[in-house]
Amino acid sequence: MFEDFDLFHENIISIRIDVSPMSEDPLTSYIKNGSERCQLALTDHSYRTKHQRESKDNAVVQINFELGALGDAVLRLALTQILYHEGREKLIEERARYESDRVLVERVTPYYRLRDVLRYDDTNKDKMHGYDYFEYSGEGDHPQKFLATAMEALLGAYFLDHRESISEVIPIVRNWMSVIDKDYVCIDTERSTGGNDRSLPIEERKCSIIEIAAIKVVDGRPEEKYWDVQLIPGRCFDSYALNVLHRDPDRYAKGKDPETALAELIKFVGHLPVLGCDFVDKDLYYINEHLECFKHDKWKPDVIELQNRCGKTKLEYMCQRFGISFIQTHSAIDDARVTVECFESLNSKGI
Repeated sequence: MFEDFDLFHENIISIRIDVSPMSEDPLTSYIKNGSERCQLALTDHSYRTKHQRESKDNAVVQINFELGALGDAVLRLALTQILYHEGREKLIEERARYESDRVLVERVTPYYRLRDVLRYDDTNKDKMHGYDYFEYSGEGDHPQKFLATAMEALLGAYFLDHRESISEVIPIVRNWMSVIDKDYVCIDTERSTGGNDRSLPIEERKCSIIEIAAIKVVDGRPEEKYWDVQLIPGRCFDSYALNVLHRDPDRYAKGKDPETALAELIKFVGHLPVLGCDFVDKDLYYINEHLECFKHDKWKPDVIELQNRCGKTKLEYMCQRFGISFIQTHSAIDDARVTVECFESLNSKGI
């Protein structure tokens, strides 16, 4: 959709982040002990083909497909129970973040070094992509789906080998959630007006994004990027922005053109989930509205909505709850920083 661009501004920020998963994951020990059912969970359907090709043994090799179906159901139940008891809002949307094939392949399976223990046809070129859930438009299942199936099969096998008790699975799934949540990009934007013209045709609207801040957190290391953004032609600042917030039109006139800034933002995020505070209704709405202005498709990232974790409340009240200093500066980068701090506080407290 976009060409490559040089990124505008970057710098490293210091935020105290604890991303350590649980010290001893029960599934890790289960894999090491290697029960018969565990071995079945680790046998991909491609291994049957390899075995038939290379062995003189005509015995049928059992595969993990049925265990994968069971594990998928167990994962959904465990996630639903965890999120329900945490009081998460929009439970179905929240659950979807933790159960997709992409997050299982790119975040959970590397944690267990699954390829090192999985039995599959390692001569099949379609299965030689590491843990990258790359874009795929071919027919049938994604080539990397076998890794997600194996991960679900392991969960199903563990469930059966531990009295079919969902409470035995909960610690494993909680650990998966912490592994998934440790990598993300927090985004915040500032705009030129209050945005009260959504009902107007797009060519008559006046609200324009003027600041974009993005903080990528990977393995506990935050990387910050920031853009001043030019107004979309024909759009303007309202009196509140000029007279109360004291926005300087000359400053933003020197910023990136909005199409380029959004291209750089989307490239920076990649496939990571996006953390925000009221992100979908505000930031993502205007990002996609701007993309529509430039005839681009809507952006549909995975979203971590902070307010789903602690109720529909303003950022400053979340900061008060966690003892985080908050000064309303109407700056995208300042709001992104405190959003990250609130999110990490939530995670550290297991909320």
